[in-house]
Amino acid sequence: MRNKERQKNLNAIRKKLSFFIKQNKQLNLRDLSRKLNKNDAYLQQYISRGSPSFLPEEERKILSEITNLNINLLTPEWLQVIPSNSEDLMSLKNISDNKEIKISSSLFNNYKNLNVNLIELIELKIKQNNYYYSVKIIFDKNVTNFVDNNFYLLQDKSEIFLVYLSKDKSKNLQSSKIIVRPYDTDLRPFRIDNKSLVIHSKVIFLGSLEKFNNQNA
Repeated sequence: MRNKERQKNLNAIRKKLSFFIKQNKQLNLRDLSRKLNKNDAYLQQYISRGSPSFLPEEERKILSEITNLNINLLTPEWLQVIPSNSEDLMSLKNISDNKEIKISSSLFNNYKNLNVNLIELIELKIKQNNYYYSVKIIFDKNVTNFVDNNFYLLQDKSEIFLVYLSKDKSKNLQSSKIIVRPYDTDLRPFRIDNKSLVIHSKVIFLGSLEKFNNQNA
């Protein structure tokens, strides 16, 4: 992987971690840094300055356990396990173009009793800060209800949206509310009753944002 592509991948990982922590009020960079046995500013410097350029494996494991994020979301692409033979590959359907792709089965090491027939990939168009991006998402259609604070895909008629869902902890609310924060910055966050939420699937792997050359695409 070329240096420019590596830097792009590293930037995307930091952006995803920052987004995840900001949406989860139970987490903060200082406390997470301490749990890594680092100084209070460690993760803040990692996210804002890229120092270190990527987190060591042991730190990624600890963060994955604390945040319940798949460790592959925190791992540079060139450090992810590469299958040694075809038996380590599994086929996924890309519903964007109806084609089959091969990926490493190691992506799912953290998941048990998974029905691989319900694991698919999609490419979504995302707008952030007036720029359009394409992002590849591997999702689990086994999950169609809120499980924990995490990334999900929601469906409205034929449209699918990438969002971050978190449980509303407001003391004044009697009903079970979920806070929905769209990844697309053109869409506003909102609260909705858990029973009214139409979840398409839970995100397993969120790829890097790829900017469209033609912004009107």
